[in-house]
Amino acid sequence: MLVKNKTIKRALILLFIGMAVIFTACEVLIPGDAVRKFEKSGLYKIVNGERVLQEIAGEANLANALAIIRQDIVKAPTSYVIVLTKDESVTPQYLTPLGDNTRGNETNGWAKYNFAFKNITVEGLKPVTVKLKPAGDAGTSAKIPLFVVGTYDKEDAWATRADKGEIVFTLGENITLEGSQNNPCPLIGVIAGGRLIIDGAVITGNSRLVASKGGGGVGGGIEILDGGTLTMKGGTISNNSITISSPSSQDSPAMTVGGGAIYLGPEGTFIMDGGNITANNVTNEQGYAAGGGILMWDSSFTMNGGVISENAASSSSHSTSGGGICLTGSSQYNLTGGTVSGNKVSSSGASSMGGGIYVSAESSFTMTGGVISGNTALSSDNIAQGGGIFLAGSSQYDLTGGTVSGNSVSGSEESKGGGIYVATDEVFTPPPEISITDNTPDDTGSVESNNSGEEEGEGGEDENEGGESGENGNESGEGGDSGEGDNESGEGGESGEGDNESGENDNESGEGDNESGDSGGE
Repeated sequence: MLVKNKTIKRALILLFIGMAVIFTACEVLIPGDAVRKFEKSGLYKIVNGERVLQEIAGEANLANALAIIRQDIVKAPTSYVIVLTKDESVTPQYLTPLGDNTRGNETNGWAKYNFAFKNITVEGLKPVTVKLKPAGDAGTSAKIPLFVVGTYDKEDAWATRADKGEIVFTLGENITLEGSQNNPCPLIGVIAGGRLIIDGAVITGNSRLVASKGGGGVGGGIEILDGGTLTMKGGTISNNSITISSPSSQDSPAMTVGGGAIYLGPEGTFIMDGGNITANNVTNEQGYAAGGGILMWDSSFTMNGGVISENAASSSSHSTSGGGICLTGSSQYNLTGGTVSGNKVSSSGASSMGGGIYVSAESSFTMTGGVISGNTALSSDNIAQGGGIFLAGSSQYDLTGGTVSGNSVSGSEESKGGGIYVATDEVFTPPPEISITDNTPDDTGSVESNNSGEEEGEGGEDENEGGESGENGNESGEGGDSGEGDNESGEGGESGEGDNESGENDNESGEGDNESGDSGGE
């Protein structure tokens, strides 16, 4: 039926508009609905699917909300949402089944509880920045990150156990975590039994400075250790960095720094479905630099979406590898979608390999989709190889889809593989399923195509791989700085509790019985 009366038409239009407004309002106000928007700050406990506001003594801020959660840590499985409206500076926080911020206190009885699974989400009604209090402020330790997520058993080191449960920590919309300058720690540490989800938050501004007396340092923004898990659905990890202080003498051994945004340690897992990892840096004027964006060691990374861009690793005296991502040890990287672009490795005195991605001899790389573009490997006085991808000779790789374009290498005459370089003595022939175009000076390269023999092509890779995996007795380049004794990952203690918390007991220099230190740099 056609409506001819203009008055009726106007009434119907207004009715439809009114219904849309009411429906939108209902979406906002329906309790427990997934799209509900919070109306006030505070701590919300999830009870039977409903979000119930909990009473907070004092100001409704992050520190007070976490204090309430800690008191409830050994009770029935519970999920919480912390909603913030004001900027805040906080001391380091432990999101673990320990229940408080103390460590090494036997009276806590942390091994006696049957800890429940916990889900903690932090989001903002409006943009909110949570800053790590600078070292020296009251209650602040210079030896631990802003957040440590995971389970800890003093008697079982960092091993996760079934009766410890799992801590899931989600950083949602409107939250920015900001680090500090010359911080000896990453901004977030995730250990066994911990799962970090980034779903709209920003992780930024942490400039990690590593002491030169250690074996190196890894993880500027986030550090994943011993079975910890990171999932990134959205948000940004940006402008984090890691560098090393000047050595005490000219005879100091070369050390490694890596993972400007993220370090994935042994058995660590990273799943990236969206978001951005951008403008993170690794700088080492006295040793090796690896993984401007991400450094991996014996870990797994699946990238389904998102962007890894404009990250850089640089050194004036040693090799550099993996401007975007560097795989070492027995790591695995599966690229199904997303973009790795505009990343860079550079060295003025040694080789540079893998502007976008570097894959070491024992690691594996699978590419079924995604784009690798605009990455650069630059060496002013040596060989540059693999502007987009560098594949070590005995690495495992399967390239069946995606695009590698617009990448470049610039160095000595032997520099090859603007798109992909494979360190084998056979000419690399890419499969037809992958598009490799417009790379400079060529799309692909190998030892044979360099006409320089296998030894030269492999030599640069071997020289650099030793530094990446931890020069002079530190597998990840950071073992002793943060943990004690038999800490297998070489980094666990820094992000954890108990006696390992501050890298004490004569192990701060990266020496001692750290199992990770036995690699010695391959």
